[in-house]
Amino acid sequence: MSPPSATSTPTSEPSASTTATPESSESEASSTEPAASASPAESAAAGQDGADGQTGATGNSGKTGAAGTNGISGANGSPGEKGEKGDTGSTGSSGADGATGPAGSAGPAGSVGATGSTGATGANGICDISQILPVNGDLNPSRDNVYSLGSLTNRWKSLQLGPGTLWIQDSEVTPATQVGLTVKSGALLLDGADSLRIGNIRLTATGLTSIVPTSPITLGDATFTNYVELQAGGIKFKDGTIQSTASTGGATGPQGPAGPQGPKGDTGETGPAGSIEGFVEVPVCIVEDSRVYEKFTMVYAKCGEIEAKGKDIVMLERKQ
Repeated sequence: MSPPSATSTPTSEPSASTTATPESSESEASSTEPAASASPAESAAAGQDGADGQTGATGNSGKTGAAGTNGISGANGSPGEKGEKGDTGSTGSSGADGATGPAGSAGPAGSVGATGSTGATGANGICDISQILPVNGDLNPSRDNVYSLGSLTNRWKSLQLGPGTLWIQDSEVTPATQVGLTVKSGALLLDGADSLRIGNIRLTATGLTSIVPTSPITLGDATFTNYVELQAGGIKFKDGTIQSTASTGGATGPQGPAGPQGPKGDTGETGPAGSIEGFVEVPVCIVEDSRVYEKFTMVYAKCGEIEAKGKDIVMLERKQ
């Protein structure tokens, strides 16, 4: 008969689970069950084994045995799979500024920026003659017929001009016409003007007149005590009469009656050829030198009448 084996149950205290040896089982069984006494038949001869009895109650756990020695460490396992990337950590604090590095070389110049708006007009300055440099070329205004040289209260004292021409534009003639003011051989010339006017008196290329027909032209005034000398051949009046000398006597009396007819005189020399019928003679001056007319200009007048040096000719003009 095999001795019953007892298995220890775990206790509430943490300890290693142990299995009781046969010796301890037998001692526990003998302490819980009384030993059976042998019958006379059994002592005479051994019979067959009886059926196993019921398992007895589990005995108390024995004391925990001493810890065994550590076993040999196993070989390292293969590396596990790479885990997922963790979250980004918080930004660390800024480190201290490093030392300033050496200056780099200058970069290329940038393109010129857009022109800024015009600033406000400054106060009027004073032109200092010491700051004006000589002009080596023409001096032209930036706009035509806008600016003036000097003013009514700030005038230039003198204007020095060379032998050129001072051009002045006519303010009324259309299209615009310029008159040139020039000095030549001691004479003041007006190139482009047909007359020179002083007050109502106008000096034209052919004579002296007035812009007011009813106003007389006076030579001299109450303070003039000298004479007016006439160097021409005489004075020609509107009716065609000519007076070459002034009378030295008293006033001319009325014309006397016609005297008796005198005897017939001798036949005179043959006169110049008369005019052609239907035509009339007209004096013409071919100008050779004049301050008014261009050279070789033909003027319907005698050269002496227009004070020009030239040649007088006579032209035939058909009667109207």
